[in-house]
Amino acid sequence: MDAWLVPISAAVVITLVVLIVKFARWAGSVNTSIETLKDVTVELRSDMKDLATEFRTEMREFRTEMREFRADLRDVRTEMNDLATEFRTEMKELATEFRTEMREFRTEMREFRTELTEIRTEMSEVRTEIRTEMSAVRMEISEVRTEIRTEMSEVRMEISEVRGDNQGIRTNLYAVMQNLSLPVTMTESPVKLTEYGESIAQEFDAPTWAITAAEQLRLSTEGMPEWKLYEQCVQFVQDQMNIEATADRMKEVAYNKGIEVAKVHTVLSVVLRDRLLALRAEDTAVESAPAGES
Repeated sequence: MDAWLVPISAAVVITLVVLIVKFARWAGSVNTSIETLKDVTVELRSDMKDLATEFRTEMREFRTEMREFRADLRDVRTEMNDLATEFRTEMKELATEFRTEMREFRTEMREFRTELTEIRTEMSEVRTEIRTEMSAVRMEISEVRTEIRTEMSEVRMEISEVRGDNQGIRTNLYAVMQNLSLPVTMTESPVKLTEYGESIAQEFDAPTWAITAAEQLRLSTEGMPEWKLYEQCVQFVQDQMNIEATADRMKEVAYNKGIEVAKVHTVLSVVLRDRLLALRAEDTAVESAPAGES
């Protein structure tokens, strides 16, 4: 029994020794850890103090900045209040000006309506006056017509009284009518003057007049057919009525001959055409002379 317990006792002893050694090592390690923990705790307290100091400093700075921000905010609010006050004042002034202008505009519109009403009234009065005057004019016209009829009756009476003495007047009228019925051109182509047309040309001195007139048309009518040349001459003579001296001379010849001015126009147109044709013939002869001689 004792022999069996010896190994067991030895094993227990060994085990206890091992445990004691491990415990000693663990105790040493624990002591080391405790020392390390103490050092860490000291460092941590130092860091915490530093952080607390920095935090307090930053908080003081933050509070200072907040005070400055509040001061700036008060200034901004003050400026905003001032701007709002100025804006309200300007809006009130603008509203006052707008109301004033609207009152003036309404006043002007009332005046315009009043003037328009006056104009309409005046127009109505003018229309009434015009109608009254037109009625008066119609009455006067009617009276004038009556007077004219009366005077015409009196003239007819006077004419009937002088009929016995109008033989000379009839003779003169007959001569004038004969002149009016006499043709100035022949009914053939190209148009030529009759003897009566020639007498009118001599009365006007048409050949002399045609010399100057033809020079004005010579270049512009060069190469024209004769019918168109005659049309240009007719138009030229009609345009001469715008020249007072020539127009008066035409009227004088027509009066002396007892004919219409249109017949004088016809005579001058024929004479001017003949003059232009003569000039054209002269030019042709001059151009063809060298060829004939050669």
